[in-house]
Amino acid sequence: MDYWLIGELAFTGALVGLMYALVAVGIVLVYKTSGVANFAQGAIAMTGGYATWAISAGLGLPMWAAIPLALAMMFALGMLIERAVLQHMIGQPVIMIIMVTFGLEIFLRGVMPGTFGVAVKRLSLDIPQAPIFLGEMLINRAYLVGGGISALIIIATIMLFNSRAGIIMRAVSDDQGASWSVGIRVERAIAMAWGLAAGTAQRRRHLADRVPPLILRTGPTDAEPLIGWVADELNEAPVLAGTVSRNRIWVCTTP
Repeated sequence: MDYWLIGELAFTGALVGLMYALVAVGIVLVYKTSGVANFAQGAIAMTGGYATWAISAGLGLPMWAAIPLALAMMFALGMLIERAVLQHMIGQPVIMIIMVTFGLEIFLRGVMPGTFGVAVKRLSLDIPQAPIFLGEMLINRAYLVGGGISALIIIATIMLFNSRAGIIMRAVSDDQGASWSVGIRVERAIAMAWGLAAGTAQRRRHLADRVPPLILRTGPTDAEPLIGWVADELNEAPVLAGTVSRNRIWVCTTP
């Protein structure tokens, strides 16, 4: 049994899981505050990716400037969704509100590709493709950076729940009627939760958009034929270099 490979897959899976956890954080924020399952979170994450690309490509801004602007836009979008759509559903059965989130999912998945096109759009984060070696394990740098940032955002979310704004959202989650009675603006807390949910979804989208280099485990004797096979298979991503290292083929492709 190859314990190095198992460790590599487990570590990479944990890093990828941290990035997907950002979407889960958004779902939990909305559900715990309003009691509604947000089935549009995936489409909101996609919208965040399109927003980041549009700002970077359309305005010619570097990624370090485009990401905060897109984050602010997604926060505003989340609050707008709550104010313009969900507030009008107050008093309706929960199933009606859930269907609204389904409709929002379908709407965004149609409007965004229809507006910006369906071609693959890369968000260049300037992260080197060369992996980091931990013993016999190969760790992708993009996953390492993305997982680290995701962990920091999750820790910040936990700290938020212990702040004044977080306590208000927790009170709204426990009992909206009681929150109203003590003067808490329930609609504002719910709108804040939707804004934060959209923001975390946007962060996950641009963190996970970096495509890692293709790493295949093989033996040293069949390395050259496999490099040729990879070059043929990746006809839409031309191979820049192929090297053999520690019984693996590491292929760098164009972004």
